[in-house]
Amino acid sequence: GFITEDTYRGVAFIMRHEQRLMGDFVDFWRVFEAHLFKYPHIKFGIMVALLGLKRIGKGQIIDFASNLVGSESYFMTSNPSRDLWGTNGTTCMLGKMLGRLAEPKHKEYTADPGAMRVWVTDNPVPMKAMREQAANYKNYLRLIHDGNELVLPDFELEGRLAQCLCSDHWKKTLDAAAY
Repeated sequence: GFITEDTYRGVAFIMRHEQRLMGDFVDFWRVFEAHLFKYPHIKFGIMVALLGLKRIGKGQIIDFASNLVGSESYFMTSNPSRDLWGTNGTTCMLGKMLGRLAEPKHKEYTADPGAMRVWVTDNPVPMKAMREQAANYKNYLRLIHDGNELVLPDFELEGRLAQCLCSDHWKKTLDAAAY
């Protein structure tokens, strides 16, 4: 396949969008993304938190990253205490490289903050199928928290949380121009 002019435009668009939304954090974000492909067998060890108002484009950036890894390597949940480290069984995480925690409630993290730290830093991790005993499995999952506010203090993750306060300034400018 050849790279077309539309491909260049699309990549330029997403890179501009990342820069406008994240500012100086964009360099860290690009290292985070590149790590998925350069070292897929090594866990990144830091959870990224994209924080900001609704509808400013955080989800578009995460969707772009999820398209790069493919649907079989991506998952999304707003209830991680149930779906990731909780009671529903976690063997569905086998082979996942990227996970989006979409606006989870405060109680999702505070009930057992150590459980999330395991998923951010440890390999192997204990996983279980429903109604079965847990076993240790290799896991290379990278987590992205997508929300309006920080729901877990960084000290709970022992310095393993990179937070980005996303800017809505460019969106205000575009919205004003539309009227």
